[in-house]
Amino acid sequence: MIRFFVFSDLHHGEMESDGRRVAELTARAREQKPDFIISLGDLCPPVEENRWILRELESVGVPVYHTIGNHDTDRHTLAEVMDFLGLKRPYYSFESGGVKFIVLNTCYIYREGDFIPLYGRNYKERGDSSVRYPVLPPEELDWLSGELDCGKSCVVFSHHSLINDFPGRGVCGQAGVRERFRGRNVLLCMNGNDHGDDFRVAEGVPYYLVNSASYMWCESIVRYKNALSVCVEMDRQELRVIGMESGYITEAPEDGKLGERIWNGVGIAPRTSSYTIKRQTAGKE
Repeated sequence: MIRFFVFSDLHHGEMESDGRRVAELTARAREQKPDFIISLGDLCPPVEENRWILRELESVGVPVYHTIGNHDTDRHTLAEVMDFLGLKRPYYSFESGGVKFIVLNTCYIYREGDFIPLYGRNYKERGDSSVRYPVLPPEELDWLSGELDCGKSCVVFSHHSLINDFPGRGVCGQAGVRERFRGRNVLLCMNGNDHGDDFRVAEGVPYYLVNSASYMWCESIVRYKNALSVCVEMDRQELRVIGMESGYITEAPEDGKLGERIWNGVGIAPRTSSYTIKRQTAGKE
């Protein structure tokens, strides 16, 4: 059996700087005893004073993998982010327990015929209708196809969604990306970015949105009580996504129905839902 621990959108320093959520994540990871940990992006500003976060995650004693998020590049170049996270490439793959895990970099913008890495929130500088964000460059798409042709079962990680088609949220041209999964053994796709709780199946491939470890945004920022995360267990029969429940630190609106709302195309309850996925069919627990 393979077991891995996943979290996303910690945004350390943006919401809180006391380290409480980092401690919660590492404590839960130790309890779950995963084979590896992966962050799905927007971890923290990639500066020297935040390297303790990387060391804390590594203190669990298992490999830690990182995905690049759009806010990681708010004030730092792609090269600086990669240096901070210890990445040799912005997108890459690794294997564990005979399964290939593919980590995409969705943090590019298309403008005037060029695919440009995000920097300084240049995705907000739309300019004209030809500008698209977020996108995968052709060379990364070709690389993805090659990785999927390995003959192994695969899990795909990304910061932006490959299934949420709400304007401005998921990857542009995502249907073309999903087309590359056809005929390949893609067990699961997981992403962050949307600060919500969502699960969908398209053409037999499950897509799971990992809620933010810190907060949701619906007209204003509402912080979660706990650092949300999930643990995924995989064996030959099924995948089990083990989530958790939380609540809000900031009070919900007067109608009390914040957790029932859909925002940016996804549910925004303070939880990471649990699912059992059997033979490419899914049933919520």
